[in-house]
Amino acid sequence: MFILGSLILIFLVIHIMNFFWTMKVTGSPLLAEVNVDGIEMHNAYALVSGLFTDGTFGLVYSTLYVLGAIFLGLHLHHAFWSALQTIGWSNNVWRKRLEVIGDIYAVIIAAGFSIIPLYFLIFM
Repeated sequence: MFILGSLILIFLVIHIMNFFWTMKVTGSPLLAEVNVDGIEMHNAYALVSGLFTDGTFGLVYSTLYVLGAIFLGLHLHHAFWSALQTIGWSNNVWRKRLEVIGDIYAVIIAAGFSIIPLYFLIFM
């Protein structure tokens, strides 16, 4: 769990640095204002697509991002049933059920984070 947690921390820092920090604090030329249905907003699509399609860097970044999402899914798989076990909701009857629910939850979260870079890898 220590190694997996450290890898997830690295993923989180990279994610926050490249997306949240860039969008909210430092800005980027890719975030030029666009007009969507009469509302001015940042062009976050250009920032995301620029990171995931930037040649070799984009391929490496997308691969690391997908790996980070998989690590997050593995961590959440354990965390879900472990948290419920900690508060006393796990026994011989419920443990397998909680593990299945944890598996489903982990796959949904990992797939949700992975689908964007996979889209840019496959279709762009």
